[in-house]
Amino acid sequence: MSLDPFHDQGGEVSNRRNNAGADRWAPFFGKTRTIFEVGQMKRGRKSSSELASIAIATMAAPAPDAPYDLSDEAAEIWRTIVATLPADFVPREMHDVLAAHCRHVATGRFISREIDRFTFDWLKVDGGIDRLAKLTAIRDREVRGALATARALRLTSQSRYRPERAATARQALASGLEKPWEPRE
Repeated sequence: MSLDPFHDQGGEVSNRRNNAGADRWAPFFGKTRTIFEVGQMKRGRKSSSELASIAIATMAAPAPDAPYDLSDEAAEIWRTIVATLPADFVPREMHDVLAAHCRHVATGRFISREIDRFTFDWLKVDGGIDRLAKLTAIRDREVRGALATARALRLTSQSRYRPERAATARQALASGLEKPWEPRE
């Protein structure tokens, strides 16, 4: 069998685009062109209209909008997350996971506000300790759910770095380099 991408198994020169022998080399050399296509390629600099058409063709899709069934707070969390990511970071099949993440975060914030309102005088009342225990258990469950969905979406810092790169960054910080959050002297 010949390894030459321009010849069929029979040994003739092929002008066909989807040649089985040429397709074998596509991962290494990119799109294979026929003899006729090579002659039609334009040489030299591209005009401004050609550059403009390329820029239009490569524009990214807009970021997905929040689903209508999310609460206002959860929708705001959605918009905040989506605004910080590339438009194609969360594929369509993961939108339900992102919606669940936003619900977990919104519910966790609501429960945290309820716990913050809780005063220690209420502990003296019958059922006060039970109510506080239930609220903290709910908050813990929501935080765990938010963390699990964040991991599934690869939103955590740990999932964005390879272990070697994270170790390099940690060593750089430990070596005494200037930390951006510390004031300069």
